[in-house]
Amino acid sequence: MDAENPLVTIALAVKNNARTIRDALRSCFEQTYEPKEVIAADGLSTDGTLEELKRWPLRLLLSDEGRGLAYARQLLLEHARGEYILWVDGDHVLPPDFLEKQVAYLKKHPNVGAVEGITYPYDGGLVAFVEGITWTVSAFRRARLGPTLPSAGTAATLYRRKAAVEAGGFDFLFKIAAEDAMITRAMRERGWYFAVNPDAWVYHAARSSWKGLWKEYFWWGYGAFLVRKKYPSTVRPWRFYPPMALASGIVNALRAAKYTGSAASLAIPIHYLYKRTAWTYGYLKAKGSLG
Repeated sequence: MDAENPLVTIALAVKNNARTIRDALRSCFEQTYEPKEVIAADGLSTDGTLEELKRWPLRLLLSDEGRGLAYARQLLLEHARGEYILWVDGDHVLPPDFLEKQVAYLKKHPNVGAVEGITYPYDGGLVAFVEGITWTVSAFRRARLGPTLPSAGTAATLYRRKAAVEAGGFDFLFKIAAEDAMITRAMRERGWYFAVNPDAWVYHAARSSWKGLWKEYFWWGYGAFLVRKKYPSTVRPWRFYPPMALASGIVNALRAAKYTGSAASLAIPIHYLYKRTAWTYGYLKAKGSLG
């Protein structure tokens, strides 16, 4: 393996992403970094996503057989040949130099197990835009902390494959969301840190409906309870309760207005209250059924 330019596996775990999957795939194959391979796992899509995947020269196309997101990621982890793995969801679109910048970052920071980029909204209406800019604000804030973060996501995030393997891979309990929270905390136990590279950015097509946003945060809350059972000090559910959610929304609205100058920032407090209520409901639902 070339030590200067190690092989990178671009791994897509997707389900029903017909709206964006073609753009996501195109952006993966247009990465300027070499060498790379592209593999994917589909979650029994019913909207044409699988058919689109079959049109591209993937090295490998797998199915999660309906067993969920963590199972799909683990399949990809086990079949990846790269020293690094770039996790890409079906709703992310990468600039051509994204992978190049992220590989350079990990090579420069040997104690970092995974690095994210700055996320910008890709398309959609008000709901998607407001959700997107909250992630943009969060990414800039976390980037200022440097390579010292205690956890990371998976979406458009470059992982050291050996760090993920050392951590035991992905826990199959996480069928829909929060699989990243569990594996990165296991990686942190083994000495790895995480970071956001402020020089690498990526587009994200966030949930475009209130219903979709509720479902997403419900499952993140549900998964957070599972994470807290193993790592009690890493999840603070009180931060998501309605009064705190509203306060956080106001603070982030001010930050978003500063970064974007968009009047849509005014919707963030209500947006925060809504999605964090969904998170809290999911957390309490898990606590009632699993606690």
